[in-house]
Amino acid sequence: MMKKPVWEDRSVLLKKEREFIEELERGAKQKLFIDINERNEIVELSTLDCGIKKIPEGLGRLKPLEYFDIKDDKISELPSSIGDLHELKHLLIY
Repeated sequence: MMKKPVWEDRSVLLKKEREFIEELERGAKQKLFIDINERNEIVELSTLDCGIKKIPEGLGRLKPLEYFDIKDDKISELPSSIGDLHELKHLLIY
């Protein structure tokens, strides 16, 4: 898979995923990076130094998400919906 900046072509994302990314970016100082699978589902999400203060509850809708990298000291908690991410293999918080 090739890492793409989410702003490159949001139209390829599924509606629920596009809505989540847009909600997450409302508080960001820069765009997020994603990796998608052949079905245009987000499988990797990185918020590296984006200045995000809160991860929306909609995170649980990203069912195929395997890798979530959060590098931001402003996030104090994760939404409970993270428990719905059964494919999540890597959660990096630093």
